[in-house]
Amino acid sequence: MKSKLTLIILLFSIFLISQSTWALYIVSPKEGDIVYAGENLTITVKPDPGENWTAVSFGFDAMTYNPLSDEYKITIQVPKNYYGYYDNLVVVAADSSGNSIQLRGKIFVKLPPNIVLQSISVYPDFIVLYNVPSDENPDDIEKFGTRKISVSGNYSDGVKRKITASEKDTTYTSMNENIVTVSQEGVVAAKSKGETKIIVRNGEYEQYITVIVEPFVRDEEGKIRF
Repeated sequence: MKSKLTLIILLFSIFLISQSTWALYIVSPKEGDIVYAGENLTITVKPDPGENWTAVSFGFDAMTYNPLSDEYKITIQVPKNYYGYYDNLVVVAADSSGNSIQLRGKIFVKLPPNIVLQSISVYPDFIVLYNVPSDENPDDIEKFGTRKISVSGNYSDGVKRKITASEKDTTYTSMNENIVTVSQEGVVAAKSKGETKIIVRNGEYEQYITVIVEPFVRDEEGKIRF
């Protein structure tokens, strides 16, 4: 019985080792490479020597295998409406035994120099929050006491791009932090009753968002009163 158990453990260990040594790599583009929106990008994947992957795909599209270089390739167009870090480079591979692996790459998408920002728009442009006490349910604090701002940029090529993230040079400023604060990623949080504005800027363009903070009140039954 002991010898059979040892054999089972040994075989299981070999199986785990064989799985852990499967290797497939995205060799191009490199992690963090900079590309331009709208340009063609060739994705190259290379397996370890001797590995036999029967299907390698990017999204729903099969990648082409070159036996001379032992590489899989596909050429895609970088989304025209994207700007900033892009982590949707997902490659899925499977072998003849049904084992599979998923790879994910990340690049930074820049805009060509001839495409410039012409204006910005924000949503919402009017916010009502409630000054929820810190000892309340965290879900209620998030639901009634905070709000995320969304910012879009209108560019010279006629494309509207989302530029909410600080990595896209958008900044947020509260005109009265005693009433509301705003994070560098555009999350507004109520602090006390009152009215103020949030200034959203990107380059030479700015927009103002009015924010009103109301008291957070529960009735005798514990229901929230608005």
